[in-house]
Amino acid sequence: MLLEDLNRKPLARLLIVEDEALVALQLQRTLVNAGYQVLDSVASGEDAIDKAIQLHPDLVLMDILLAGKMDGVQAAAQIRAHLDIPIVYLSAHAEDERVRQSIFTEPYGYLAKPVSIQELRATLEMALYKHQLYLQLSASEARWRTLVDNASEAIIVTDDQLNILSWNKVAEQLYGWKTEEVLGQPLKPLIGAIYAQETSAQAAQFPLEHGFWHGEVQQQRKNGEQITVVSSVTPIKDDQGKILGLMAINRDITEWNKSEQACRQLNYQSVSEAIRTKRAVRVFQDVPIPDDLVKAILNAGRRAQSSKNSQPWHFVVIRERTVLKALAACGQWAGHLEGAALGVALLSEDPANRFQILFDLGQSAAYMQLAAWEQGIASCMATIYNSDQARRVLGFPEDLHIRFAISFGYPLVENPTPLPVKKGGRRPFEEVVHWEHW
Repeated sequence: MLLEDLNRKPLARLLIVEDEALVALQLQRTLVNAGYQVLDSVASGEDAIDKAIQLHPDLVLMDILLAGKMDGVQAAAQIRAHLDIPIVYLSAHAEDERVRQSIFTEPYGYLAKPVSIQELRATLEMALYKHQLYLQLSASEARWRTLVDNASEAIIVTDDQLNILSWNKVAEQLYGWKTEEVLGQPLKPLIGAIYAQETSAQAAQFPLEHGFWHGEVQQQRKNGEQITVVSSVTPIKDDQGKILGLMAINRDITEWNKSEQACRQLNYQSVSEAIRTKRAVRVFQDVPIPDDLVKAILNAGRRAQSSKNSQPWHFVVIRERTVLKALAACGQWAGHLEGAALGVALLSEDPANRFQILFDLGQSAAYMQLAAWEQGIASCMATIYNSDQARRVLGFPEDLHIRFAISFGYPLVENPTPLPVKKGGRRPFEEVVHWEHW
């Protein structure tokens, strides 16, 4: 099918280089009769170069032995230096040293004089076909190279012994090695590999056995600097499934890891700062709390730890001013609920049944208050003494009980932290903490 497709294309345009006039004339007639277009016939290497550059033939039929200063091999080398044109050699002396030298010009075939028409046509057709495949492969490789060089990740291709075959521009930037420095070199000594969970041998074997490996790897640059990359490794196989090598796509996450670490540290510092600066605030602005912040506060309470992960709590969220006022009347010191933008009643089974419930409710309340404080929302705990009255206000079932509620709102004082704490502040660290025993 491919040869038929080739035959349907326009006539192949040939250049003949032959210094024997009768042989050249005979070749020209034979080729024209076989369906080829002969652009010209020249007798010297110098003329062959000039005509090839001028006419751009599809193929050059070149006699190796030419009269003059330049033989066919030298002329072919010059033509190949300027143009990507297949060369087929003619020679009456197969053992001539120049025939052996001609291999370095990468010819597409040899023909021994005298040439039969069948052999001539078969050799030319095969040369043209092979060159067409070469052009297609070159175009495909160019597209691949463009994709690889413009990729945002380092792409490394190795053989089955993990020697480097390909190394794109991002790999140069990431590791500091130029392509010409690494080609043919073993991969691991150059960039190292410390895997998060697997050994080097396990990680290298995994894509060979399972077809893919993905994970974090500690590697190094040319200057010795340590980096962290996310690597995806895939085996390269031939049509029979034989492993030819590996392709690794690596993305540098060193700075991302540092940023994540900084964020974790910042979050830790935020919680620590919230604990240090938290104040019980009982007077609030008449400003509603946005829904997303309300949900964030409630989720903090929902995520609190509890004994045996029992999560004994239920939250009743109150925004209605009349309901807040009624709930405030259920506790002797719960008046601040009336002026809050938000109230949260903490319900559970009777704490008398299981003493851990009060501890769990306390943790949930602390989580909510700290989450609110980080967003600039103040709060204060309220003890509910009249549980039956609170049940009538909130309508919760008989099997649930209420001990605490929390008021939330933006503090009336813009920054309550600098205000002096009551009753002398916190007891000294040394008075509270005992090491190993009392």
